Amino acid sequence: MRLRKGSAIGLSMLLAMAGCQPTTPSPAPVHTGGGAVVPLPTDHAPSAEEAVADDPSAARLQDILGAMLGYYVAHRNRLPDTLADIKPYADVGTTLNFTSPYSGQPYVYSPAGLLGGDKKLIVWDPVPNKQGMRWCIIIPHMDPTKPIQTEVVPIPEATFEAFVPPFQ
Repeated sequence: MRLRKGSAIGLSMLLAMAGCQPTTPSPAPVHTGGGAVVPLPTDHAPSAEEAVADDPSAARLQDILGAMLGYYVAHRNRLPDTLADIKPYADVGTTLNFTSPYSGQPYVYSPAGLLGGDKKLIVWDPVPNKQGMRWCIIIPHMDPTKPIQTEVVPIPEATFEAFVPPFQ
């Protein structure tokens, strides 16, 4: 695939923005997937990197998000039809895993998303983890004239249930 100079610069900017988006992760402990719970720091608010690094589902979704942004730029601001479509856009040396480590079920993906306020969930854990949270990829409602800002965040089940499919 050949990218024009402007496209390569745009992709670099989008990928940098995706990795640098401020999030406010829950201060609750996170599950490592191996049965142990690792407490997040208590002397400061945990960074997004600390929360993601301690949770295998969050780390997988971060890899998926990076590939999805590559696809988004390469396909003129369009989300993929399926998660399998983003495999060629994974970081070098990264094998994308589309299965939740908690349930063994595939992540749920919907380009139309689930709507809540000004946010849209496009990828999420199929069931909540032991802490009652679902890791999700959130994007704002799409505006092709603005840069896409994305987040990988844990959402409590009660909040997740408030998100609805479009046109309801």
